[in-house]
Amino acid sequence: HASGMDDHFASDAFRDMALADPQRVWTRTDQLEVLVETSDPLGRPGERFSYSDSGYLLIGEIIERTTGKTLSASIWELLKLNDIGLKNSWWDEERPSSASGPDRAHQWLSGLDSYPIHGTVDAFGGGGIVASVEDVARFFAALFNGKIFDDPAPLQLMLDAPGHPSGSPYRIGLFAGEIDGNPSYGHGGFWGTDALVVPSLGIAVTSVSLDQSGMPNIQELDSNIARLKQ
Repeated sequence: HASGMDDHFASDAFRDMALADPQRVWTRTDQLEVLVETSDPLGRPGERFSYSDSGYLLIGEIIERTTGKTLSASIWELLKLNDIGLKNSWWDEERPSSASGPDRAHQWLSGLDSYPIHGTVDAFGGGGIVASVEDVARFFAALFNGKIFDDPAPLQLMLDAPGHPSGSPYRIGLFAGEIDGNPSYGHGGFWGTDALVVPSLGIAVTSVSLDQSGMPNIQELDSNIARLKQ
């Protein structure tokens, strides 16, 4: 997010194309072409923070080339998602027979129901995973409890975020903040999900609003829950 690339997902061109043909099956190359053809660089690498799902596209490509496996298979293996008890999580379009929870939720944005939009619109690094709120909280707890990485160095790298501009709240995959002086970390999902972990309090909490306009409310809710745990 300090690469200097713009964000294809946030562009009017990509939005219009996705809405004009909701069941279009996108490829990673399709989306990178939208980025290249409709935007200019925002600056030199490291000059500024600007959230970019396009960066995640490239990371997804790197992972697939390095592992020789699909991104979904690689993520499940590298992050040990089966080992930490995620029972109701899957890659969109790949729901396992063992999943016991409901199907993907209908999530709304300014009157738009995202459910009919094909999952490939956001499946190459920036998104793609369907999960229950309980599983999301389990993942964040496992990340800070040493159950994802055997070596503490990767998590420390995520928190240090070398190369990010000074003062940026975004680390690597995590937004940094604090709850009454306690360092906190989390991330929000575009369509209305918020995850918060406060390592010193031993708490990880996740909430979801089925309408994106509810994001401020669930973020406040998660912070208040963390305060109650003190």
